[in-house]
Amino acid sequence: MCHRRFYSLILSFVSCVSLYASAPPTLPSTHGLKPLQDHEHLHLEMNVHKVVGVKLNALGAQRTGQSVFTEQNEFSTMRVSSSQALEQLPLQATLPSSVNNSLLPSFPPIGDQGQIGSCVAWGSTYYQASHEIGLLNGFSNKNGMQRVLSPKWTYDILNGGVDGGLSVLDAYQLLSINGATSIMNFPYNTNYTAWDMNSQDWVSAINNRMAPYALIPGLGGSDRQNLTAIKTALANGHVLTFATFIESWVFTTVKSDPQHLDDNYVGQLAATYMNGTDGGHFMTIVGYDDNLWIDVNGNGQVDAGERGAFLIANSWGTFWGNAGFVWISYDAFLAHSAVVGGPNVGRVPAGIYLNSNVITAIPKAKNYSPCLISQFSLTQALRNQIAIQAGVSNVHQTVPTTTIADYGLANQGGALHFNGTSSGVAQSLTFALDLTDLVLSTPSATTQRYYLSISDDAAGNPTQVNSYSLIDLVHNKQINYGNVPKTYDHASGSIFLDYDFSDGIVPTPPPAPAPKPVPPPAPPAPHKKHHH
Repeated sequence: MCHRRFYSLILSFVSCVSLYASAPPTLPSTHGLKPLQDHEHLHLEMNVHKVVGVKLNALGAQRTGQSVFTEQNEFSTMRVSSSQALEQLPLQATLPSSVNNSLLPSFPPIGDQGQIGSCVAWGSTYYQASHEIGLLNGFSNKNGMQRVLSPKWTYDILNGGVDGGLSVLDAYQLLSINGATSIMNFPYNTNYTAWDMNSQDWVSAINNRMAPYALIPGLGGSDRQNLTAIKTALANGHVLTFATFIESWVFTTVKSDPQHLDDNYVGQLAATYMNGTDGGHFMTIVGYDDNLWIDVNGNGQVDAGERGAFLIANSWGTFWGNAGFVWISYDAFLAHSAVVGGPNVGRVPAGIYLNSNVITAIPKAKNYSPCLISQFSLTQALRNQIAIQAGVSNVHQTVPTTTIADYGLANQGGALHFNGTSSGVAQSLTFALDLTDLVLSTPSATTQRYYLSISDDAAGNPTQVNSYSLIDLVHNKQINYGNVPKTYDHASGSIFLDYDFSDGIVPTPPPAPAPKPVPPPAPPAPHKKHHH
């Protein structure tokens, strides 16, 4: 269940049930975490990079009292399987015994998704992307919401026009290609079909692009548990996301520690294990505590394997859990409890959805700003008919050699208008797409051909291109395509502009060839007289 649960008395309720009681009552079963398809599982294992090592950054070194740290490239990644990456991870490192990154200025306040299945957007966009951009650039998200990113942006673009949740893969792809705008620009509300109609928000979203996500193995599952890389990333100040089945979490409360190592969280809500696969949910790991004791087997004694838990930020508001947070034991992520007498009936590893991996995503660059963007206006009655690509080639070609698919306009949004309604005339909206990656992929100091490729996949509601421009943010120039409007009805095509970005020069079209001189007419032949 990805919807917020309306039970403000959760703590008192949980303290009254036995350790092995099920989680609080189930509410309607609209889930916010879409099941992974077979090809998505394969993509995660075969194509998505896995973290094989994490170096301490400045914050991590400060927290551990070390003097050696890296300024960049904290994460070493490889395109390998999860099990292959796990074999390469270090088994131990000098790390603080506890970390809570929700206390950092960059972490936004606990949010509330309400009765909408938008947990993936909250975890990926509101919590992780907002925090990581703030962490890298020194922004505070506790003194204002202007730099906190909108989960509505991500959810409304990708949900197909229905409240059916999101694919984790889709959310991170959108953040990588299109970024996201501020929650102040596009506030969260109960309307889950509307797209942002402010063209400047599509431009500002580009500044918040994220680098492609990576997976960190080690939670356990059927493999051995190795939390070193995950905890090192948290010690460095990062937050991590994971997918789980929260309706199957079994809750207890933190008891007073018989050994008095950590009594700071007595009475707080904690999960001991997961006993099924109900309620797909996406959550954010903000910290850990190696000393926290959760009485996993319920015998009132501190047993081996019972110490240690992750601190999780949820998106069900501050009335849920521990003011919006919850603890979950390290042991809950194992296929079989490592605690003698621990719960194993119906047990499922708490991180099984992503094959016992967590997601790390960092900004594309510090203070990222695009150098060249494409801006274009479209008119369409059914937004899901549109697929847009940008491309580049040399000027001697008429098809692009390198392309970028606009993930925000990849047949997204369902058969609705841009504003999420279904009645009235076709609407127009001006979009923006970052071409910086295309610029970097081409030779310098040459004129290139920049394409806008349009595909309309059904007849009867044509897609009209009203304008197409290149906006050079380095040289402060705008180059406009003149031969518009153009219409595509169940058809595809491309338009292009030639531009030398290295010098900010619009090439002068070659002069039209001079007309060939027309030879004067031949003089009439002389009239011959005929003699009889």
